[in-house]
Amino acid sequence: MPIMAITTNSSTRVKLSRVKKRWAEGQPVLATVAQFTDPQSAELIGLMGIDCLWIDLEHQPIGMSELANMVRAARVGDMDMLFFGPGDYSIMADVPGEFDSDILLKGMAETAAAALAAGKRFGTLVTNIDQAKRALDLGASLLTYGSDLHFVRAALLDMRKQFATLGFPFGKIVGGKDAD
Repeated sequence: MPIMAITTNSSTRVKLSRVKKRWAEGQPVLATVAQFTDPQSAELIGLMGIDCLWIDLEHQPIGMSELANMVRAARVGDMDMLFFGPGDYSIMADVPGEFDSDILLKGMAETAAAALAAGKRFGTLVTNIDQAKRALDLGASLLTYGSDLHFVRAALLDMRKQFATLGFPFGKIVGGKDAD
């Protein structure tokens, strides 16, 4: 079974890779994204028992023409998986944020098929349960849901909603829509 060595001050502990263990059992993996640079965010996510953390510090979209090259690289390289980024793909396909558009669903299905045909795993970001089910049906073994920013925002919106019932006034949400 794959292992990961963790070095501490005076000793080395061996920890089994949760991701590789789940994959070996034929189970999918659930991840989330850390966009904060504060390590406490990554630590908190780790303490919550999430399978995997994607630390997204320099996210660069690729052109649609580069997808074929990535698939070829996956076939010959030592990659574990091919990851489909629906946000970037939707922008490149001129349907920004339309994660249920026909062109995006086709691109995701083609990416999944290419990855699996190359003997590699397929993963993607999902924003709801229906997208997660669709990705799992395509053979995804890694689902990434939300991010630290997403979860903190949701908690703050919940705080606003709860405390508004006690008469606390809140200003307009800057750069976004007000919560109902």
